[in-house]
Amino acid sequence: MAMTSRLARGLVAAAAGQLVLADGDGPLPDCQVYSNNQCTGDVVETDEKYEQNRWFTPLPGDSDYIPSFQSYGKLVAHAHVTYNDNSLSSATVEIIAKHKDPSASFTYVF
Repeated sequence: MAMTSRLARGLVAAAAGQLVLADGDGPLPDCQVYSNNQCTGDVVETDEKYEQNRWFTPLPGDSDYIPSFQSYGKLVAHAHVTYNDNSLSSATVEIIAKHKDPSASFTYVF
C-alpha cells in the first residue's frame, strides 16, 4: 500500500527524526523549530484557535486511518510531572486526559 497522504508523509519524516510542518508539507530547513503555537513570556494558555490541532489522528473510516491508531482520534492525554525535591528520586504525576466522545468516561487504574 503506497503512503501518499500528508499524514503518512509526516509520519515517515517524523520517524526519520525530521521536524515537519503542521500541515505535513515536509521538514523544516536547517535547525529551525516549528513555533506556531509556543508560549510568549508568562502567557502559557493555548489560544482557542489551536483546539482543532489537538484532534489530528484519523478515525476509522477516514482515508488516512490505519488500525494501530485505534480510537486515539478521540482521546488525548499527557503527564504533568512535579518532582518532590532536587534529588529527582520521587515525583507526583498528574495524568491530564481529554476526550471528544460524549458517551466516554475515564477510569484510572494504578
